[in-house]
Amino acid sequence: MIKPEDFTAKVIRIDQVNDKVKVLFFECDKDFNYQAGQFVNLKFEDPFGEQGLIQRAYSIASVSNGKVFELCVEIIEGGRGSTYINNLQVGNEVKMKAPFGFCCIKEDNKNDLVMVGTGTGIAPIKAILEELAAKNDERRIDVFFGVRHETDLFYMEELSDLEANLTNMNLHVTLSQPQSEEWSGLSGRVTTHLEEFDFGHMPDVYLCGGMAMIKDVMKIAQDNGIERKKIHVEIFDV
Repeated sequence: MIKPEDFTAKVIRIDQVNDKVKVLFFECDKDFNYQAGQFVNLKFEDPFGEQGLIQRAYSIASVSNGKVFELCVEIIEGGRGSTYINNLQVGNEVKMKAPFGFCCIKEDNKNDLVMVGTGTGIAPIKAILEELAAKNDERRIDVFFGVRHETDLFYMEELSDLEANLTNMNLHVTLSQPQSEEWSGLSGRVTTHLEEFDFGHMPDVYLCGGMAMIKDVMKIAQDNGIERKKIHVEIFDV
């Protein structure tokens, strides 16, 4: 694994992809090497002036490719990290330490994959898929992406392109509370659809999202014979 280092990165672009989520692009002054699925620790002064220097972890949403990388962040009202990020502007410099995390696919792992991301938990999964697409990976990959409403969706064009480029990728998008009768995708929580999923091909399982989802999906996978060592998690809890 690559040893984490302190560095500074400049904000070069900010996309507001829905009412709550921002995608921020950063550029380092040297190549930033990491594995898809890893995360960075941002270091910043508490915007509320109460705790001094604090840190927050955010998954990298892009594949390692030189100096530029991408973070995908849900802006939560009152959150220290969210407030700091929401106030960032293009040209600002941000202190970080990275890379961290083990929710990556090892080079010798050729197993089929089930990947589950809720909300911004789809970010590291997107990065992993980009890495696999660059390698023309042909294994079976089932990706479950769950949000609440249609307006909460993002990265849909990117995920659709990845599905087209990965021979055996199947994208399953589900809304827990669809608001339009025109919604033609899946409805309900991701766990509802995973309870009906056939794990008979014994895939590795990658989970990124809140603790409740991760606990539920881990139980479903293990009840279907998936060994704990084949379940890889990244927990997003506020």
